[in-house]
Parts: sequence; C-alpha cells; structure tokens
Amino acid sequence: MARNSLPSASMHSTAGIAAARIPHSSEVFMSGTNAVYVEEMYRKWKGDPASVHASWDSFFTSADAGAPPGAAFVPPPSLQPGNKPVAGGSGSTGSGDGAVARLLHLVRSYQVRGHLVAKLDPLDGHGPEGKHGDAGVMAELDPATYGFTEKDMDREFDISGFSGVTGFLGVGRQGTLREMLSALKEVYCGPVGYEYMHIQDREKCNWIRERIEQTPHPPKISKDKQMHLLERLAYGETLERFLATKYNTAKRFGLEGAESLIPGLKFMIDRSTELGVSSMVLGMPHRGRLNTLVNVVRKPPEMLFAEFQGTHVDLED
Repeated sequence: MARNSLPSASMHSTAGIAAARIPHSSEVFMSGTNAVYVEEMYRKWKGDPASVHASWDSFFTSADAGAPPGAAFVPPPSLQPGNKPVAGGSGSTGSGDGAVARLLHLVRSYQVRGHLVAKLDPLDGHGPEGKHGDAGVMAELDPATYGFTEKDMDREFDISGFSGVTGFLGVGRQGTLREMLSALKEVYCGPVGYEYMHIQDREKCNWIRERIEQTPHPPKISKDKQMHLLERLAYGETLERFLATKYNTAKRFGLEGAESLIPGLKFMIDRSTELGVSSMVLGMPHRGRLNTLVNVVRKPPEMLFAEFQGTHVDLED
C-alpha cells in the first residue's frame, strides 16, 4: 500500500497524508496485506494517541507533520539490514526534517538494546572505549545509522509531550543530541544492564522506565550505607566459604555468582517494613537458600550445622 492510502490529518478518508510517491524501502510494512491493519492503527491514533504503541504514535505524528517517506520510520539494522535512513538537513531545531522521529527510534534502540553493551564485567580491561560500554560497536546504537552526523551533535531537540509514556519521552526532555546520547549511555550502557522492553503491560513497563531514566545514575549512596551493604555482602560470602570448606562433599545449594542476593533481599525487606509491610513469604530456588535462611531469615547457624551432621540442637539449652 502506498503511503497516500492512509487518511489525511484533516479528513478521515483514503486521501493521502502525503503526496503520492514511491515508498521508501524501510516502510514495507505499509504495503500489501498490512494495509487494513495500518489504517486501523491510524484511526485509533486519531481518536486517542495513547491507545496505540509509542512507535505508531511516533510514526503517525511524523507522517502527519509532513516527514518524507523513510524519515517517519527508521528500522533497526538487524530488522531490515541494508536500509539507509533519510538524512536530515541542518538547523538549530529538531523539527521539519524528520529528525525528531529518527531520534525517537534511537532512544528506543537504547531502551531495547543498551543492556547488550553494559559494563557488567568488573575485570574487563577494555573500559568504556572498548568492547563493553561502547555503544558504537552496535549499529542500532550508532547515531549515524539514523542519519545523524557530527554537525547534529550540538543541535537542540525537544522530545517531550508523549502521552502515556514515562522516562526520557515523558518528562519534557530538551537538549542537544550530545547531551541526550550521554544520558542514554549513562543509563543503559553503565554497570547495570536493564532489559524490560519485552514486557507487554504498559503500566509495568512505564514503572521500570521511570525509575531508571528519571533517577540520577549512579544512585547517590552515603558512605555509611555503602559500608552496611558491604557488611551484609561479607556475611553471605563468609558463610559460603565456611560451608564449602567444612562440608565440601554435602549438597549446599551454593550462592556462588549470586552473592548480591543477600544485601538485595535485606534492603527489600527493610524498605517494605518502612512502607508498612508486617509479614512476608519468601519462595526460594535451590541456589542460595541456606545462605538466605541464615543471613536473611535469621535461622541460627548452629542449627544449620547440626543438620549437616545429622544431629539436633536444642536452642533453649
């Protein structure tokens, strides 16, 4: 279906939202059997932009504003390899050439793919300029993929005002492309990898997005709190080493590789009690259950040791 088969912004008919032209190769989803579906999405969007996915909202907004074919939608390279984005012109604002639409797709690529280059290995010697933490190693995270050049880095953009969306697109974010890229890298390519865009429930997805995109990174933690977290981590590690040495042939459901579970659970419980929770039920996998029993649930260590030896300890003695 050519682009001009969609209703126009001014009247609900099959008149075009742009003049008839050869569709761009990145907009193949608008042809063939998808025509009815695309028109239905457009009809819903005209009635309520929040009723469709943010990607449709971005596309229809740009198309109605006169973005040329290929500028309203820029697919990730892994989705449609070989397509070249429509390059935008120069200027001081982010409107009129489809640049805002392209920037929205770049933001979404960081939300979907950023965790793949997060700096998760503390022993990785490459640093932020090497294999991990370098968004440039993935075409989806490269601004050039979306038609941006070095001249655009200090260009001002306004990507605020998207209803039903939180985070970068819902807080009235304005600034240069360089500033926005820096913020995206700090959130999604730092020491924590966030993978949540597969969640179908928009409310849940927005809840996560709001807390990771609108919270300073890294979170500011006082020195006393850091020492407290380290102490809890040490408790878990010490017990793990003792059990591995004393009962090396017994089944221990070890915590190796998941040591942060202990301070994480303790913090969750502390915060829950502050919010009024009076009781909690924990469901545990095998890994880490003995450490959780001792360091979180406060099962006496001597009782755990006695169970390893097949004996009984009377705690009242």
